[in-house]
Amino acid sequence: MTKKTAKRLLAVLLSALLLLSLAACGSHSDTDSQPDKDSSTVRQTDDRKPGKNQQGETKTEETGKGNTDTGETGKENADSDTSDKDVSGSENSTKDDAPQEDNKTTSGSGSSTGSSAGGGSSSGGNGSSGGSSAGGSSSGGSASQPEPPASKDLTCTISISCSTILNNMDKCEESKKEWVPDDGVILRATTVTFTEGESVYDVLERVCRDNGIQMEASWSGKYGSAYVEGIANLYEFDVGSGSGWMYKVNGWFPNYGCSGYTLSQGDVISWVYTCDLGDDVGGGYAT
Repeated sequence: MTKKTAKRLLAVLLSALLLLSLAACGSHSDTDSQPDKDSSTVRQTDDRKPGKNQQGETKTEETGKGNTDTGETGKENADSDTSDKDVSGSENSTKDDAPQEDNKTTSGSGSSTGSSAGGGSSSGGNGSSGGSSAGGSSSGGSASQPEPPASKDLTCTISISCSTILNNMDKCEESKKEWVPDDGVILRATTVTFTEGESVYDVLERVCRDNGIQMEASWSGKYGSAYVEGIANLYEFDVGSGSGWMYKVNGWFPNYGCSGYTLSQGDVISWVYTCDLGDDVGGGYAT
């Protein structure tokens, strides 16, 4: 082989090695730039479509695979991984929040228990049962309290008369004659209500007040009862020394004070003015 031929072969070999080297460098350059492109694609896709966690994770895995194939472990891959993780974490947070919102809607009063228990499928799935027992709210409202029995109103009949004065006008003081009705009736028989435990005096006081009838009474320590001194401006001793007010219940004149007589249903009370210590009204002074 001649020197000229050897030089040609050497030149051809060098040219081939150069081409192979250039081809290898081009392939290596293309491979190095590919991960950045993929990473950029991942970030742009994730930014436009938040909440798609599965897709973000898939593209992140593909990018990692490409980095492994090319052997790239530099700073760019670290930045890409960090960015991908941030995006993935944000999406995971969005997906984690979604079940909690759904749980609040479907669980009703059991939302607090459902969220802490892991989605509310077991504790708060049924809003009426889970919420009332574990969530702290009542599903059936507060228990109704029985109302106290209303006090029963009783009735009695009461009347006020001074007709005996009509037969004793000559004994009546002049200043009192104008207060004596023509028929001697101050209050016709009237049915009124009273509550259990009330006395004859209680009813008289209320009836006089309600009907605008003047009435005056005092406490008698001797008898331990209220003593009615005057009704409709007619007082004791206005028609003689034996005159004054007396009461009877169901036709009977009690021999004790009116505030000591406890009424019963249907009692008939009559207040009458006597001019003769009860003899003129059938009471004989409450005997």
